[in-house]
Amino acid sequence: MGIDLTFAWLLLRRPWWLAFPFALLTLHSLRSHGRGAWNQWQTAGRVDWISVGVVIVLPVILALVVRDGWEQRKGLRIVLTCESAPSAVCKK
Repeated sequence: MGIDLTFAWLLLRRPWWLAFPFALLTLHSLRSHGRGAWNQWQTAGRVDWISVGVVIVLPVILALVVRDGWEQRKGLRIVLTCESAPSAVCKK
């Protein structure tokens, strides 16, 4: 639970280096949830939908984290401010 909360906090802060530890978490989760889902399917004939969700969602999040980190390192990150947003989005 501590690891989950730490990564949730880091995903909100989005440091440029987050891709490295998140990649390790993704690999670990794919290994454990993928194996668990496969074993449950083979032994009980049931689908472990939480593990299926983890196997699908974590690589997508990892790709977004890598892209965000890359943009931050290259100085291409665009920050939306009230000055650049349409008036319907930011109320002054």
